[in-house]
Amino acid sequence: MSLQSFIQFFVQFIHMGGYGPYIWTAYGLTAGVYLWNILSARRLHTSAVMRARQRLIASAESQALERP
Repeated sequence: MSLQSFIQFFVQFIHMGGYGPYIWTAYGLTAGVYLWNILSARRLHTSAVMRARQRLIASAESQALERP
């Protein structure tokens, strides 16, 4: 396959028979939603771990103060 035929094939693939803008927009939006979902879940998980650590430290400190 020559470079010119590869480029022509690639352009046809991107164009997708005239439906390219719709298809690539849908793929882009889907990828964006997946990325947002992953980053949001990681952020919420990190926040939950930090809150749990803070509660654990506070609990340990209060128990230490209660013991004579």
